[in-house]
Amino acid sequence: MQYDTDKFASGLIDDYLKLLWPYKAVPFKILEVGIYKGGFLHWIYDNFSNAQIFGIDLKLPPATLLSENDRTSLFEFDQNNIPELHKIGIDHGPFDFVIDDGLHRTKEIQNTFAALWQFVKPGGWYIIEDWAAGYKRPFYDNPQEVIAQIILTKERIKGLSEFEIICRPGDISIAKFRKLTNLSL
Repeated sequence: MQYDTDKFASGLIDDYLKLLWPYKAVPFKILEVGIYKGGFLHWIYDNFSNAQIFGIDLKLPPATLLSENDRTSLFEFDQNNIPELHKIGIDHGPFDFVIDDGLHRTKEIQNTFAALWQFVKPGGWYIIEDWAAGYKRPFYDNPQEVIAQIILTKERIKGLSEFEIICRPGDISIAKFRKLTNLSL
């Protein structure tokens, strides 16, 4: 089956498969901010039967592309709506994975991280996609500065234990931040 997501053409699907594979047989929760046409969430639904899937976008795709069901919940609102992000976290979190594939602009990345980091489970991952887009496209302003800010202030971010930065030709980029397994440390 063909999934309508750029994660295949960019090669990021391999990174996600590696990250998600240990969860193949166990229940997990994933939240994607910026689902576009829903292809990535549809891929998760088809390949990870234990996944509880949540998606947020400014405009949801037609129901025929990705529909709500017993494992999928979709929400339509702007990722700058901090109260709604908190509500999703309170009502449905904590999450094993939070992926920000939204607008890729500084303000939105900062707001989403500030609102949702607290809802990442210990041992879970917070992922920011396409942060390098700002290097070549002025519309995206400077999202790479948010990544640098998180890394430089990681001691002040509760539970941040490790990170991995991936940047490939063509602005293919993700930043992965892992929460401590044991937050009492």
